[in-house]
Amino acid sequence: MFVTFLTFIVNFVVVTWILLWTQTVYPFKFPELLQFMQWADIPYNIGNTSMIVATVILMVPFMLSHTRLMQYVLVKTLGCRTPSADERQYLEQIVKFLCQRSGESPNKYHLYVKRDDTLNAFAVGRDNICVHTGLLNVMNAPQVAAIVAHEMGHIQNNDTIYGVGCGAIAWAGNGVVQLYVTFIRILSIFASLPIIGWLIAIIILFVNLQLWVMQFFLNLPLQLINMFSSRQNEYAADRYACEIGLGRELYEGLSILMKFSGESKMGFFSNLMSTHPATPKRLARIQEYLNGTV
Repeated sequence: MFVTFLTFIVNFVVVTWILLWTQTVYPFKFPELLQFMQWADIPYNIGNTSMIVATVILMVPFMLSHTRLMQYVLVKTLGCRTPSADERQYLEQIVKFLCQRSGESPNKYHLYVKRDDTLNAFAVGRDNICVHTGLLNVMNAPQVAAIVAHEMGHIQNNDTIYGVGCGAIAWAGNGVVQLYVTFIRILSIFASLPIIGWLIAIIILFVNLQLWVMQFFLNLPLQLINMFSSRQNEYAADRYACEIGLGRELYEGLSILMKFSGESKMGFFSNLMSTHPATPKRLARIQEYLNGTV
């Protein structure tokens, strides 16, 4: 939740700033906006209108991302497909087994398969789990169950629904930035004109510098916090799998994954920028869960 809020604030500041610059040239004159501000007793000026429009731009995609239709579109965009009859039966048996242990309804989850040789599975949105065919072909049923349990942990902890919300906000914010960049590129065509071209070039340089500084100093802390949060989410999802009795199988599954991926010890900067903890660290933490020392 904190990362979602921070993502909104960062994008809100950037989008509001762009809209402020836009309104110095072309003020917004939407009758509906004026009526709303009069009803809410909000002074009508470019600062307030920019903040209200920025909020709408960011919140509409955020709310739409929680709908069943948009989550289905997202799943398909990620390359997931409906399982074959055999795959569905296999995965449904696994989910039913896991839900018996966790006390959930197996009907809660929507299962998908991605035709990909990499050993991977992921959860997305409110209740979607996708398993790569590579994982199904290499790991045995208990190991697959442990990996799926890990993904169920992400859903239970609301990691994935918050992730989709953050993605929707960031997508909307980036869309506004790209429109602004396109406008600046069009404006730069006139920078070659005599006299006025120098003025345009200086304005473009000044505005671009401000935007770059703002995005850098706002987005860098957000990225670092998001990466730290993502690593903690991975540990929590591992713990969920251990708590429903799949710790040993998860240890085996991650060991196989590490072997096939050829993962080696990460350097300082690689570790800093990674959204996942190093697999050896996850294995050590799982062993602590199994030993009851965590």
